[in-house]
Amino acid sequence: MAFFRYEGHRLAYTIHGEGPHTTILMPALLLSQKMQTPLAGDLAGRGNRVVTFDLLGHGESDRPDDMSCYSMPEFARQAVALLDHLELGQAVVGGTSLGANVTLEVAALVPERLRGMIIEMPVLDNAIPACGAAFTPLLFALTYGEPAMKALAFAARRGRPSRRRRSSSAIRATRSIRSRTPTCWPPSSPTPA
Repeated sequence: MAFFRYEGHRLAYTIHGEGPHTTILMPALLLSQKMQTPLAGDLAGRGNRVVTFDLLGHGESDRPDDMSCYSMPEFARQAVALLDHLELGQAVVGGTSLGANVTLEVAALVPERLRGMIIEMPVLDNAIPACGAAFTPLLFALTYGEPAMKALAFAARRGRPSRRRRSSSAIRATRSIRSRTPTCWPPSSPTPA
């Protein structure tokens, strides 16, 4: 895996194979470039140079707190920055889901840099509200979840009785049960003659 800098952030990519033409593959939302490794291996085995790429917030790339780094136009600029970093005039660019949408955004931004596109399962306009409903809570939880969970754990620890009080309560309950249990319990089994 290799890295390059884009606007102060580290972006990760991996080159598979060698060949006269290059294909850039990007993963789906919240997945890493590893999801594209099987396809990259197949294409590389046929004499192609394939580059799998982690956008910001994915895989081994940086995860900045600034949410403006995570827009489609920004992801497209990151993909173009990879083309520039690799000194590629043109490449086939593609991806799955989020990667497919980024590819379409790259096509709108710099169509002359595309030799072709691989579009797998793009999130279409009519699906945006459903995706927003599904992924907004997840993205919110990933962004704010850790501090909230730490606060919840702290509050739970403060409200819980200490081990000593729990232990003495358990001992008192056990003594109470023993004092009410008949001494002949459990009944003894008859001894064979």
